[in-house]
Amino acid sequence: MSHFVIAPNGRSGYVANEKSNSLTGFAIDPNSGALRELPGSPYPAGRRPIWPAIDPRGATLLVANRESANLSVWRIDQATGVLEPQPGGPLPAGHRPRAVTLTPSGAFGYLLNEGDGTISGYWLESGRVSRIC
Repeated sequence: MSHFVIAPNGRSGYVANEKSNSLTGFAIDPNSGALRELPGSPYPAGRRPIWPAIDPRGATLLVANRESANLSVWRIDQATGVLEPQPGGPLPAGHRPRAVTLTPSGAFGYLLNEGDGTISGYWLESGRVSRIC
């Protein structure tokens, strides 16, 4: 397992599984904090997913795929936390992407590409993500 991220509503969390090329989703019990794996989990990702990020509205999850040089994108069902892959994904990135970060508004995301020293930019709108640079 790699990094763990919790949705802004606190009802679900997601772990990037570098060795199994997947993302595991969990429902979080609001009273006990216990984790329960979500239906359909683990979700397939690219090779060596790392550093998931969720937009501030909790609608979109992004994860860098280090060995496949791309970005996987899912829509988050607000009621259940279940993930649905974005059609047309994954999106291209630079060499050995490492970390995703989002602007406070959630309108833009940036992916740091460790292998070539570049930054890939993405635009998030209405649950869809597009590459801008």
